[in-house]
Amino acid sequence: MWQDAFPCRLRSILVIGLSVTTSSFIKLFLNVLPQKLRKRVLFVSMEEASEIIGKDYIPPSMNGKLKLEINKPTFTTNM
Repeated sequence: MWQDAFPCRLRSILVIGLSVTTSSFIKLFLNVLPQKLRKRVLFVSMEEASEIIGKDYIPPSMNGKLKLEINKPTFTTNM
């Protein structure tokens, strides 16, 4: 179903800055998944994430340097 919708594959999923309680709950859930998928989910701190990804790809709200240019839609009415 989704095979043709998203043309790239996820190598890993970084879960950043969770509390110990929340991360342990999610790790329990991950035990249900196959080993291949479990190895792709990484629990990291913000510092570790910036080393893995690079600060150039992290938004400023997370202490990165990525410049996001979000175009707000303009609405016109024909009245």
